[in-house]
Amino acid sequence: MFRARIEPVRLLAVLMLVTYHVVGDTAESGLQIADTHPLRLVMSLLADLRMPLFACISGFLYALKPVSPAAYPTFIRGKFRRLAVPATICIAGFLGASQVMGTKFMPQGPIWHAFVFPYAHFWFLQAIFLIFVFYCGFDILTRGRLLLVSLTVACAVYLLRLGFPSNVMSVNHALYLLPYFLTGIVMARHEERAARWRPLVILLSAAILALGVGWVLRDPGQNTAMLASRHDLQSLMVGMSGAVLLLGIAPRVTWLNGFGSLAFTIYLYHIFGTSLARRALDAAGIDDLTVHICAGLICGLALPAALYLLAAQHNLLNFGLHGRLPTRPVRHKIST
Repeated sequence: MFRARIEPVRLLAVLMLVTYHVVGDTAESGLQIADTHPLRLVMSLLADLRMPLFACISGFLYALKPVSPAAYPTFIRGKFRRLAVPATICIAGFLGASQVMGTKFMPQGPIWHAFVFPYAHFWFLQAIFLIFVFYCGFDILTRGRLLLVSLTVACAVYLLRLGFPSNVMSVNHALYLLPYFLTGIVMARHEERAARWRPLVILLSAAILALGVGWVLRDPGQNTAMLASRHDLQSLMVGMSGAVLLLGIAPRVTWLNGFGSLAFTIYLYHIFGTSLARRALDAAGIDDLTVHICAGLICGLALPAALYLLAAQHNLLNFGLHGRLPTRPVRHKIST
């Protein structure tokens, strides 16, 4: 039921992220759209679904490939290589570009803080790695028997806004993502049961999503604090139910199979493309909102795609962009 729809949903999550960075997170960033603009409200509402959807997909994919306790060290080493190496290189490039362009993304403290504390959109990679290290280790050792208990506790921690004094390696962001990651695991491990009850699953998730969105839309002006918060019941309702609903109703698109690797490159490098498009249009004196959004989306997707295709041709570049180990050519014996 769900696994055939993973890639279309991942594409939607990517489009939401790129659009968010095209528009900007405040009235002083991106396209500098006023807080009262309808597009700003849409971006604020999607914030409750955007990163939770990425986390849910990560949990779902983790659950599809069970890891034995003996294989856990290898599993973590692989995750570290695939996340840390590309993130380190991209952060270094992002810091360099921020320094040259004089953007707001220069860290307030020492430069090394950008690599060990939340920085720009890279916090997700730190947070999801911590989830892989700690929760997945716990899940493997308990053989998944405490999944529903873990989900309940994670939701309680989320709603109570519990956290650590220091947000090193985005540990508090990991607590924020954990309920959605666990939702993905639940969806994968109960996929057959959900398939039998698919209409009910879709109806129930749609109702909860509508309730969460309607909670804010009844008076957006009075609910600005709710829109800014990411640790309330409304956000949890939208994030969980939205992820389940999308995985239940998304179309099956076979040609998107294998999109995951490209999606990761887009996640890392899209902001270079969106910034380039905006600056080029500003320099040309073009301020049409539709043109800016379309150009930002195209460049935000095209630049990472070009990097992805280039990396596929070079082992060293492939390792730097994707954390993939160099492949050795296969030698065939010639029979005589």
